[in-house]
Parts: sequence; C-alpha cells; structure tokens
Amino acid sequence: MPFRIAGASLSGLLLWFTLGLTPVWWMAWVAPIPLLWAVVGAGREARWLCYGAVLVGLSGNFSYYLQTTGPVATVVLVTLQMLAWGLYMNSARRAMARWRTWWVVFVLPVVMAAVDCLIGLFSPHGSWGSLALTQVEFLPVLQVASFAGSAGIVFLMGLFVSVVVLFLVKRWDVEGPVLTYGLPVLVLVGGLGFGLLRLGEGAGKKSVSVGMVAVDENAGAWGAYEARSRELVKAGAEVLVWAEKIERLDAAGGAARQAWVGRLGRELGVPMVVGVQVEKRNVAWVFNGEGAWIGEYQKQQLVPFLEGDLEAGKKDAAYELKGRRFGVAVCRDLFFSRVARRYGLLDVDAMLVPAWDFYRDAWMASAVSTLMAVEGGYPVVRAGRESYLHAVDRYGRVLAQQRSAGGAGVGLIARVPVGQKRATVYAGLGDTFGGLCVALFVLFAVLYALGDAWVVEYLTGTSRKGGEGVDTKKRWLD
Repeated sequence: MPFRIAGASLSGLLLWFTLGLTPVWWMAWVAPIPLLWAVVGAGREARWLCYGAVLVGLSGNFSYYLQTTGPVATVVLVTLQMLAWGLYMNSARRAMARWRTWWVVFVLPVVMAAVDCLIGLFSPHGSWGSLALTQVEFLPVLQVASFAGSAGIVFLMGLFVSVVVLFLVKRWDVEGPVLTYGLPVLVLVGGLGFGLLRLGEGAGKKSVSVGMVAVDENAGAWGAYEARSRELVKAGAEVLVWAEKIERLDAAGGAARQAWVGRLGRELGVPMVVGVQVEKRNVAWVFNGEGAWIGEYQKQQLVPFLEGDLEAGKKDAAYELKGRRFGVAVCRDLFFSRVARRYGLLDVDAMLVPAWDFYRDAWMASAVSTLMAVEGGYPVVRAGRESYLHAVDRYGRVLAQQRSAGGAGVGLIARVPVGQKRATVYAGLGDTFGGLCVALFVLFAVLYALGDAWVVEYLTGTSRKGGEGVDTKKRWLD
C-alpha cells in the first residue's frame, strides 16, 4: 500500500504540471506512469488513488474554474475529469491484470482517445481541456492532428504510457512479446516520423503582413485602436485585426461606429476586421481596403452563461481581402474541431480571429487555436484582449506573439504564409479515427463483460487450465 500511495502522489505532482493552464509538454507523457504502475493489481482502492492524484493535479485550476464557471459548474467539471482519469487507469489495470495478449497494450490509448473524441463532439467547450493541447510546443507530434485530430495525439500519449507500464509489470510474460512491444513502438515512431515529414514541407514563399491590435479595456478604447493601427500600417501591415467586443452598442451606435471605422480604413488603405457587440449579436465587422463594409460574421459558439443573453450565429464566413481568401471567426469558435474542419474545406488562406479571454488562460486559449490551425490546415491570426496577440502557421509554428495590455494597448505584425490552401486529411475525414476508438472501447468492454466464454478465451489468451481465468461473478468486485 505505501508503494501505491507513493505512485499516486508522484503522479498527482506531475499532473499539476500537465493539467494546468500552462502545461509542460514532456510531463504529460510521464505523469500517468507512476499512477498506472501503482494501481495495476490493486483492488477497490485503485479508483480512490486515481481520484486523489487527479484532484491534486487539478488543484491549481480551482480558482480559475470558480472565476469562469461558478461553484456548481466547478464541482461538475472537476468531478467529470476525475471520473475520466479513473476510467483510463481502471480500464488499463483491469486489462493488464486479466489478459496476456498483444493487444492489451492498446486498451489505455483507445480509451483515452475515445473519451477525447466524445468530449470534443459533445462538450460545450469543444477541445478545451483536451490532453492534446499539452503538445502544441512539441511540433512533430502536433502534426498528427492534421490526420487524426486531437484523438490521434492523445492515442500516442496513452500508448507510450501503456507500453512502459506493461513492461514494468509483466516484462516478457506476455503472449508474443515482439508483437506486444514492437507494434506500439512502430506506431509511435511512425507518428513522430509523419510529423517530421509534414514539418519539412516548408512555409511557402508568399506572405501577407497582418497587424493585430488589442486593448485591455472594458469598453470603447477606440482612440488607442486607431493609434496602434496607424503605427502598424506605417510598419507595413496590409490587413488589420482588432480584438473582440471593443464596445457594446445599440443599433444607432453601431451604425455610427461602423461609419467611423470605415473612414479610418479608407484613410489607412487596408482591410480591417473589428470585433463589437451590437445589441444581442457578438460580431466581427469586415471592411475592404477602401473602407467599405462588406459583411459581418456573427459568433457561433457563445460562452455558456456569460453570453446566455446573446444570439448565436449560424454561418461561417470567408472574404477576399488583398487578393487572398480569409476566414473570419470570433474567439471560442476556434475551440471546436467541427468549425476548424469547415474552414479547412473552404480553402481559406488564413483565419482572422478577434478574441477576448480571461487573462490567466491566455496560453491555453492560444493553444486551442493552434491545434485548430493544424487540424484545419491554415494559419490563424488571433487578436486577444486580456490574452495574447498570437499568430501561427498551418503547422502550429508561432509567427508572432505578445501579451495584450491596457491603456494605450498593444500592436503586433505577423508575416503570414499564404497560398498553401490544401485541406488536411482530418478536415475531410473528420473524427473517423476517434470514432474507431469509441467502437474499440465498446468492444473491449464487451469482451471484459463476457468473462471466460470460450470465444473470449481464444481471442484473449485467458485460460482456465493455466489458472488465469476470472470468475465472472467476481469480475466487477475488483
């Protein structure tokens, strides 16, 4: 028991650096190892060891959750994350304790990828919180998202953990050790190799200079936006993106402010994307290089509760600016893979995104948009209030980044590669890989529930003669 507590405690400490708002990418690969090693062979206490480790890992986020979601939602969110990690660890430990076949090493990665896929599909926060976000600075692995989405990245991470723990627990006491350990290594090397090859494609020779402006004020810092924009245009900016909800306006105020921005755009001679709230619509106005208003995009994915009084948009938007096709979204729209995929299929040269975050989550918000850039296959330029001005290319490489500020605000220019309009495999296939993992997860659960049926004995290597069979009446008591 002391060994199990020590393992869970060590994982809890490592998970604190993994599940926080600014994770350390390499710790995400090793954090679950002590915990899984500790619970393999454990009984009822396994789930509590898992819950305790995850609770420690999440503790640094509690105040942030309370600030952004409130006490009730915080309890629900933390509980769901604890249950998810309990499912990961208990599925793997039961499989390792029960079966000796080569495919037992894939139980943990399949379960983790399946849950990640389901969260991405059904969570009101999209891919926010996905373990894949820990890897946005590990670019070779991040490229897997262009093929299999975030579930593919999580699968590789879970596979590494599973291989290490299975070897620590069983060494060579498995059926077909070459296949048991060799196949996972090939998958891991293949994923890394794919990422390196994709990164070697190059960034392209053509680019557009995009200027970002953000001012950390609650309303109406129009003078600061104008001043920073003039500076950026003098420095060579060809397109401007301002932050989200610069001011909340009624219909008359919106018309007057729209005319003001148009005059400024005409004087500067550059296209502009400007975020405002007009009555119950959170929108991004789009102006061409002559200062003419050519349309607006209405935010689709509203923040639960905080934007409960607003009307959600229903249409994606892409505009021809400076001879290039730019997609437009607002803030957390690019937290959702389904939105990222749609813009990838629209063949946009880049995404222009006004945003407003909660300051503490600046890194994480930028990380989600980086993941979406790789999934969709286009650069993302994000002008965030109380966040980062942040631009990445289609491979997730940072082009420019700077913290926003109050008062006079901040302006930043990014040279954005254009002309690489190739939809990713993930944009076309969607969550096919994640769906396959969901199906395999169900299959694993069925095999476990069937117990010692003779077909399962044949498929899994479970043997009554060898004394390795498990009484089906007791299979859920562990």
